[in-house]
Amino acid sequence: MGPKSIMDRPDEGDSDVDASAEPAVKRPSSDGETAPMRAAARKDVAEVRRHLDECGRDASGRTALMIAAQQGHKEVKEALLEHEKGMRDNQNHNALYYALKSGHMETAKAILPYEDPTDENDVTALMRAADRGDAEMVELLVPIQKGMKDKDGNMAFMHALKSKHADVAMILLEHEAPSWTPLMCAAFTGDAEAAKWHLSGKDKRNSDGDTALVLAARAGHKSIVELLDPTDEKGVTALMRAAARGDVEAVKALVPFQKRRKMTRTAFINGCYISYGTALMWAAQNGYIECVKLLVEKEGGMQSAKRWTALMSAAESGHTNCVRLLLEKEIGMQSKNGWTALMNAARNGHSECVRLLLEKEANVQARNGWTALICAAEHGCTDCVKLLLEKEGGIRSRTGKTALMVAAQGGRVECVKLLLEKEIGMQTNDGVTALMCAAENSHTECVKLLAEQEACMQDEDGWTALMVAVQNDHAACAALLVEFEGGMQDTDGRTALMIAAERGCTDCVGPLVEKEDCMRNLQGWTALLMAVVNNNLECARLLARRETDMKTTHEWNGFPPGTTALDIARRKGYEELVSILSG
Repeated sequence: MGPKSIMDRPDEGDSDVDASAEPAVKRPSSDGETAPMRAAARKDVAEVRRHLDECGRDASGRTALMIAAQQGHKEVKEALLEHEKGMRDNQNHNALYYALKSGHMETAKAILPYEDPTDENDVTALMRAADRGDAEMVELLVPIQKGMKDKDGNMAFMHALKSKHADVAMILLEHEAPSWTPLMCAAFTGDAEAAKWHLSGKDKRNSDGDTALVLAARAGHKSIVELLDPTDEKGVTALMRAAARGDVEAVKALVPFQKRRKMTRTAFINGCYISYGTALMWAAQNGYIECVKLLVEKEGGMQSAKRWTALMSAAESGHTNCVRLLLEKEIGMQSKNGWTALMNAARNGHSECVRLLLEKEANVQARNGWTALICAAEHGCTDCVKLLLEKEGGIRSRTGKTALMVAAQGGRVECVKLLLEKEIGMQTNDGVTALMCAAENSHTECVKLLAEQEACMQDEDGWTALMVAVQNDHAACAALLVEFEGGMQDTDGRTALMIAAERGCTDCVGPLVEKEDCMRNLQGWTALLMAVVNNNLECARLLARRETDMKTTHEWNGFPPGTTALDIARRKGYEELVSILSG
């Protein structure tokens, strides 16, 4: 039996007309031909019209209209249309088929409205042929109906794909969808085997901007999605990768069956690291607002293994619009270490994000006691310090550290200025001050700002900022502090000069000599004795004129009371020192 005709369409059952009914005709003569057939064969239109009441079929089921269509005779065809339209031969072919097969396109166009009309939804004969997989009829109809769209905007190509007639789709592809690849067709129809042969083209996009992955996802073909963009060993899914690159259409297509998944490890995508995260976190980290909109209702509130949230990611990167979207779902949440989105925004200087988060997350402390203000001060984020100061000024970490101390430690001069009023004079649990932090790291400008009010404060061991500066050989800071703290001693009686001599900090000895020479620690040792026992030549040379004749008063480290610096040098075998001290 020949191929099915285009009149055998699925929507005929919806009609009130009996599709099987045909025009009333007289039977053909014994030789199988009717008078109209013979007239049509001769292209005798007048004779055809005289015998219209004798319309019928020959032995093969053919009609006069089919003969006229095959010959492309316009006037004969017009005379017969109303009487023989819709009739089919024994091969189930109608007059339209004969016109198309013979290449009489104008005749075919004229017959189409009678034998396979475009319906009220703008579905054409070509579309119906594509729907039912009638490859022959599709090839015949392409020249006159290609590119036409139904009311949903679909062409025959899409009808073929939706009906999973890949062979027909390939016929139509070059005419209606030249930007589609064989892989896209396979992805759309869910043909995994065909898709495997064309994987090299998986990154190509059609004229709508869609990849094979998007087409497969929209159609719900999970196996094709995994084939094209497999979930890797770290649990990173196609949806996560789409979110990380801001591919809105891919995210939209993939959300239904890859939402709410978490990575199983840390991964690096598009220049970012995320641990055990979600697609929403990737979108938020990169500021892809449209992707965040698509994902927030599905994944908002989810946390990674370290209890990180998408809001924290957005705040860390300063994506204000993403922060706004995520607030309702994730405000107030803390990571495993107690970090908040506000802390992330503050330490990265994102003041607009800080404004959004301040009301709900201020005064929250991490597990180590740090606040958003301390984070901002550490990184010198002045605008954020200004915003946070009123609510968080004066709060100390678990070790007693303040924002002022952290700012001083990092040399954040402007932050130090802002924090002075609220936090000056505060000490850590072991007595460290902001001035000591500045001195330890040689931040002279901060030392100048802090010295007036924090000089002479001591930690639990009696150390001063001057001693801290000297221990780290910061001569400039020592020079600033000696007028405030020169002559002070720690709990062991040591002075800054002794520390400098012991450690060989020659540049620090000069500024300290006038204030601290000839002083002794609790063991009765002097700065010169410390310099000699540690073989620090230059320090000993600077101190020799002032402390040469001084002796120990207590036994220490094997040296009996009454020992001089020269005695120590001789016992140690330090010949250069002996020479210096004997001169």
